[in-house]
Amino acid sequence: MPKFLRIALALFIMSVSFFLAALEIPHIGEGAPDWHTVKRPQIPVQSISSDSCPPPAPDENCEINRAHPPIALDISTTVCVSEPVLGWRYDCEKKQWVQDCVGSHAVSKWVTKTVTANWIDTIHCYAFYDDYGRLKMVPEYR
Repeated sequence: MPKFLRIALALFIMSVSFFLAALEIPHIGEGAPDWHTVKRPQIPVQSISSDSCPPPAPDENCEINRAHPPIALDISTTVCVSEPVLGWRYDCEKKQWVQDCVGSHAVSKWVTKTVTANWIDTIHCYAFYDDYGRLKMVPEYR
């Protein structure tokens, strides 16, 4: 096979692969919505309870935006935890059934916590960082 034909074949295969990759560009980000791809995601916000206490005051040396002061609100998130499975085990020495942990399983629980959201000038909304360091935007209420 001549050298010119090998170079032409390599360039053709490379151009076809780039063309196929370019066809997929409009579909990037499709699938399950992510906090970074969804405009104003609906995080599960709750009203504060009557017996809740206010969050701690901001630091003295931090600048507070007077037009948009920080807000605190309760959010509910679901977490997956491993819980023990309790059962009964027969104790031959005592000749009776005793309660015992027979294993563990994963369960989803709702956890409610109070977060402080600050105004973000670049995206013009309130947002806070979750436990994993992701920026979550607070829905707009009018």
